[in-house]
Amino acid sequence: MFSVRKSLGLRLWSGLRHTPVGARAELFRWGRWGPTALGLGYQTNFRGNQQLAARVSYTNPCYGTTDHRTAFQSAELLYSRIHLRPAGFYFSSYTLQGDFGRFRKHQGPALLLGAGYAERRQENTRRPGPGGLLGLSAGLPKLKLHLTATVARWPGAWQWRAEAGRSFRRLDTALQLNSLGRYRELNLSLGYTIY
Repeated sequence: MFSVRKSLGLRLWSGLRHTPVGARAELFRWGRWGPTALGLGYQTNFRGNQQLAARVSYTNPCYGTTDHRTAFQSAELLYSRIHLRPAGFYFSSYTLQGDFGRFRKHQGPALLLGAGYAERRQENTRRPGPGGLLGLSAGLPKLKLHLTATVARWPGAWQWRAEAGRSFRRLDTALQLNSLGRYRELNLSLGYTIY
């Protein structure tokens, strides 16, 4: 049986174009079945633009140990909603994503594979349907830097995301670019792990 370890992180999250004010909370717990995390974030401009993001993730408890024999690293269930009221743009998606890779002396790159369902509305056009996601994720331990890039195909649009994050003890920062059709947003974040 695993010992129970917890951590709570809070972060300020700002979209430079559409949603400049936001925050996220992330709760990590190592429980009976391994490490799980919950995250919830909200951003707004107080004039009709909103973003909501939620995630539940599970990490393979053997990953990163000498007992690790499988390529499975983690699985995440992600929900995302973007609503730009003045522009008449709405997008929501549910994605189940898996991370696959090998742990050698240092964490190597991971392949990200996902499938989900999305709905996009713009200018009186509604496009719901399934989609798929492909990406890469890699850590650079000496720089304490983590890089992720994904591309997803949703009905009527491609979604491109890139993120770079860096940790400084209990502080962490991130820069994220999200592009979906004509929608573009650059997010900056500053987070702190409370315990």
